[in-house]
Amino acid sequence: MQFRLLGRVEIEANGELVSLPRRRTRCLLAILLLEVNRIVPVDRLARLLWEDNPPPGARSDIQGHISRLRGLLATGRTG
Repeated sequence: MQFRLLGRVEIEANGELVSLPRRRTRCLLAILLLEVNRIVPVDRLARLLWEDNPPPGARSDIQGHISRLRGLLATGRTG
């Protein structure tokens, strides 16, 4: 599996690009890749994803994005 952060944020698995259609999911992936092997608190993720102005439901929104991202990474499928 390869991750690309310069230009478009992309994942390549088994020679195919894995689609990341949601902007915040792409941003979340980029943040996590830049913070590899470090714990990133949800509050910090929220501040980064919403430019220091996270909405009240940011925590559950982040959990949803992480769930989708985990699913895509686990299966390596497109779509």
